[in-house]
Amino acid sequence: RHRLAEERLREAKGLVSLDDDDPWLAVAVSFALAKCYRVQERFEEAHEELAQLSNRPDVHPVVEFQCTWSECLEAKGSGHLGAAAELAKNARDQLDALLSSDPREAIEAAESFNLGSLPRKRVHLVRLGAELARRGGDYVRGHEKVDEALAGYRKDPEDGIVGYTELIRAHLLRQEGHIEESHDLAEGIYRGFAEQRPTDLRGAGQALRCMAQARLCGSDPERARALLEKIAEMDPRVYPSARSFALFGLGELERLAGSHPKARNLYWR
Repeated sequence: RHRLAEERLREAKGLVSLDDDDPWLAVAVSFALAKCYRVQERFEEAHEELAQLSNRPDVHPVVEFQCTWSECLEAKGSGHLGAAAELAKNARDQLDALLSSDPREAIEAAESFNLGSLPRKRVHLVRLGAELARRGGDYVRGHEKVDEALAGYRKDPEDGIVGYTELIRAHLLRQEGHIEESHDLAEGIYRGFAEQRPTDLRGAGQALRCMAQARLCGSDPERARALLEKIAEMDPRVYPSARSFALFGLGELERLAGSHPKARNLYWR
């Protein structure tokens, strides 16, 4: 679906211009296109799309914030955690300024650019803090930020976001050695995506990956095989890194079994 959306957005971009007297539609199209690139893990193209917005001399403060926030997500997705943390701080400062100076105008501008709830971005930043803390090894802070984000989403809900937030906790539990708890939580999230958001194949894939990682870290890693094989079959247009992860996991199973040639073959495929 992301490729189809990309095609449609490219067509739309050819019909609008950032130089129009009222460029709100062109801005909305550019942000949507940048997001399409990001979820396909095409981070350079996403960065280039955002640069067309952020480098303009007359950039709207709401657009400037959204560019910073989007760049932050790209940095996290590409593994540049230090840059992501710095961009998150900048985004938080920009958002605080927007919501303290003229919140009504800022919220209306965000809606006109099709950027969703501006106040909810504060909760998204908390959720990002949980993920950065997890990846940085600060598991206590990670759990605290997950709790804080979930409390925020209860006050200002967004479809599907609770599942993605709980996945951070599932990863934290695995990293703390609570293997079965991690797997069971991820399995519940996977079922939730399947039942409530059947078209969110990326969310379901991320939950499957978390389940497989828990099994790989458990007392019987072979139990991860069926999950890894299922992940390997995922459409790369939906979850680009799924196959690489699955092949690495299957290679680990062969290595643990002493089949080093098979392991090397899977690692390098």
